[in-house]
Amino acid sequence: EVENWDSAGSVVRGEIVEAVEEAPGHESPTTALDSAWRLGLTEELSDLARVSPVTAVLESFRRIETELRDLAQGSLDEGLTVRRLPMGGLTQFALKQGLITPETANSITGLTVLRNLAEHGAADSKPDTARALEFAALTEGVLYAIRNARPDQPNG
Repeated sequence: EVENWDSAGSVVRGEIVEAVEEAPGHESPTTALDSAWRLGLTEELSDLARVSPVTAVLESFRRIETELRDLAQGSLDEGLTVRRLPMGGLTQFALKQGLITPETANSITGLTVLRNLAEHGAADSKPDTARALEFAALTEGVLYAIRNARPDQPNG
């Protein structure tokens, strides 16, 4: 079990770089992740991260969950739903359906660990503003991978 934000964050960043590498048209994984610091979710959540870093982490993670739930729901026949699946089950469902790559699934699992540390961990494992903004940037990488990388589609 991971109890340290820094060690878990380091592992997750590596997993996200691998997931982004799988997406077609990326320049380099580092560029894709670094651009998240200047655009999108990180900028949007910067004020919230200063006031409540934990809330910013939870909101970032909610974006992944919403994206993945919408993607998974769209793959189902009418009348079926993934609404009640927990995040782990939802991730595995998306992976088994070929909606995300194994690298993206690993990234989501890693961010789930960080999210849970933020919400339920000891006081010394709670994120500060910088960690919350890093989490938002990592989230951008995962969202990019979810939206652009499909294991059944050729890259490029």
